[in-house]
Order: sequence, then structure tokens, then C-alpha cells
Amino acid sequence: MSTKSKSLFDLFLIYSIGTISTRLINFVLIFVTTFYLTKEQVGQYDLILITLNLLTPIATLQLADSALRWLLDDHSEQGLRKIVTNSAIVLLCGLLAVGVGLFVFNFFNPIHFLLKIFILISFQSVFLLTQQCVRGQGDNKMYVVSSVLYTVLYSILTLTSLAVLGLKVEGIVTANIIAIILVNVFVLYKNRLYKYFHLSEFSFKFSKELLTYSVPLIPNAISWWAISSLNRYLILIFIGVGANGIFAISYKIPTILLVFIGIFNFSWQEKAITSHSKSDKEAYYSIILNKYIKVLFSIAILVTATSKLLLSFIVSSEFHDSWQYTSILLYGIIFCSLSSFYGSIYLSEKRTNQLLYSSLFGGLTSIGSAYFLIPILGLYGASISIFLGYFALFVMRVARLRSVQVKLDYGHFLFFTAIYALISSFSYLDNIYLTVLGIFLALVFVLFYNFKLVADILKRWNIQVSL
Repeated sequence: MSTKSKSLFDLFLIYSIGTISTRLINFVLIFVTTFYLTKEQVGQYDLILITLNLLTPIATLQLADSALRWLLDDHSEQGLRKIVTNSAIVLLCGLLAVGVGLFVFNFFNPIHFLLKIFILISFQSVFLLTQQCVRGQGDNKMYVVSSVLYTVLYSILTLTSLAVLGLKVEGIVTANIIAIILVNVFVLYKNRLYKYFHLSEFSFKFSKELLTYSVPLIPNAISWWAISSLNRYLILIFIGVGANGIFAISYKIPTILLVFIGIFNFSWQEKAITSHSKSDKEAYYSIILNKYIKVLFSIAILVTATSKLLLSFIVSSEFHDSWQYTSILLYGIIFCSLSSFYGSIYLSEKRTNQLLYSSLFGGLTSIGSAYFLIPILGLYGASISIFLGYFALFVMRVARLRSVQVKLDYGHFLFFTAIYALISSFSYLDNIYLTVLGIFLALVFVLFYNFKLVADILKRWNIQVSL
């Protein structure tokens, strides 16, 4: 079955299998590492990860997005040769440029694990491209398998380096490199992507066409990074690496919501692209958006109600206080997910330039507010700056999307926000009975507002439910 014929639910189901398993393993792994690493070491590794997330869009030139966009329109043999060849050659040039830049920077400001970081960036960039190529081929199962395989390998190697070899941060970086190399080899061999690489297919004109689409996504990706990650450096400057370790763990709790967002975004991006020419797309987009909001708030309310109790069991005592920032971060991530929803519509219209302005606005809002708030409010200031960045991004994208009218039910949105604020407040009152009450109310909310959705899904699988 081709990608174009799959429903949003089919795509969601396929990506759910891989994403839930990989996110669950990563979710457990990060908390397990708190028993082997100090706050400072967790903070150090978190800084390595966010630096990788900054450099990867620059190295890849966001070509993976171009490859997917063109392959969804044409994944014929000829199309694959043309897209794979040009993407691979331009990617190699991007990696060389980043490599030179890193080693020059290292000459003036030495970087810990420089060579390993560059190797990791290189193979991570290749992995991103190969994954989008297999998606473009319509082989969503391979996308899922490769994601799961990478996560399993990375987890096993990380635990071995920590628990058996005692290698700490450097061991985790090495584990990541080995895992990403092995999975790259697997995907390239299994889907025979190497056979589509032909130097004769290289074209400056076509490469420029791919770059015209992808280059505006680089500052877009960096702005997204700035909203969620740049404040880590400000935390390091104003509070210290130990505080960054606490914040890193606090940010992992919203990973539960990010699991759902990640699955939905992969599914929605493909569906938005393949539906952009339909006459009823605006009504379809509006229906999906308002259902999406309901599910987002349901997960967020359940997570914020349980985060304080959950963290007391799954992390070492050094990190127990990290629950305090979860509710603010989760609310920000709701706006992050809504911004991604609108972003997929921009991508479907091939309006990547328009994404740039909103992302820059969100990034600058986050950076500016973090600079002023962190010295005053500490980690609360860091959390609020992330929320403000995503909120600004959302407002700008809604305001600038004039060609497609998507109707958001603001009444329901405000009502869900009030329920979220009420249940979140119970955790701060330091009363176990209120914490339990909050969890109970969260469960009632989730069941009440999602019963029909769950019933429809079960009906699709021929399972009957009643209330």
C-alpha cells in the first residue's frame, strides 16, 4: 500500500508501534542513568545533546525534509536515484563544512570529546536522511524497525558502559556512536538505498531546488532549538551545571506528551501533504485540530497530576524536586504541538519561508525572556521562557496562515486550560490527599472527554464498548 492511500489513523498506528517503544525505552533509560551519574554529569551530557541538536540541522541543511517532500510526490526508480544522489552529495558538503568549523572553534575553545561529537553528528545526519528516504519509499515499517533497533542498541550499550565499565558521560557518547553506525548499515543494506546513488544523476539545478525548500528550514529548526534548549546555556551561566541536570530531568517528564506528539506529527505531516489539493481540506484540518487539542490536554492533565508521585519512585533523591517545573513545561509543549500542526500545513503548501518568520519570533521571545527571568526566578524562569517561546510561535503561525482557514474552538481550549491549571495546583499544596484527588479528577476528565474517541478506535478493530 502506498503512503498516499493510508488514512491518518493507519499512519498513526504504524508510527505508534515504533515511537511508543523507543520513547518508553528512552524514558526509562534517562531515569536509570540518574543512579549512575551525578547532577553535574547529567547536566554535562544534556549540554552535549542540545549541542548536537543545534549542529545537526546545519550539517544536514534539512535535506531530509526535502527528500521526504519530493519522494511523497515521486518515489519511482528514477525519482529515488535523483533524490538520493543529490541529497547525499549535498549532505557530504554540509558535514565537511561543519567539521572544519568545529575543529577551528576547538583551536580557540577546546571541546570535550570533539572527535566523537563530530562522528556522532555525521552518522546521525545520515540516519535522518535514510529514515526519510524509506518513509518516502512508502516503507513506514522500516522506519519503525530502524528507530526501535537504534534505541535498543543504544540502551544496551549505554547500560553496559555505565553499570559494567563505569565510563560515565564518555561511555554514553561512545554507545550512541556504535548504535547509530550499526543501524545505518542495517537500513542502507536492507532497503538497498546505496543502489540509488549514481553520480550521473547529480544536478546543480535540482540540488538548488531541494535547497530552496530546505534551507529556510535551517533557521526554523535552530529557532525551535533555541526555544527548548538555549536556556540550558543560560542555566549553566547563571545557576550552574547541577541545576541544568535537575532541569534536564524535569524536561523528560513531558516526554510522555512528546511521545504522542511525535507519532501524530509524523502521521499528520504525510496526511497534510497528500491532502493539500482536496477541496474539503479546511473542514478536515479543523476537525482533526480540535480532536487533537482534546487528546493533548487529556495526556497533559494526566501527566501533571502524576508527575510528583512518579518522580519520587523513578529517580534518585537528588532529582526529586524536578517535578516542580513540569506543569509549566507541559503547557508550553501543548503550544509546541499546535505550532507543529500548523507547520505541517505550511509544508504541504511548500511555504517553508513562512515558517522561518514565526520560528525566529518564537526563538527570540524564548531567548529574551530566559535572559531576564532565569537570574530572577531560577528554573521557574527557564520553564516560563520555554512556554512563552512556544506560545509566541503558535500565535504567529495562526496569524500568518491566511490561505487556509483552520477553525480552532477557543471556548473548549480555555475550559481545558482552566481544568489543567486546577489539577496542576494540587501538587504544589504538598498534601497527599489533594495529590490523589488530582489524579482521580484527571482520570475522570480523560475518560469523559475521550470515551467516544476510544470507542471509535475499538470499533475499527471490531471491539464493542458501552457506557
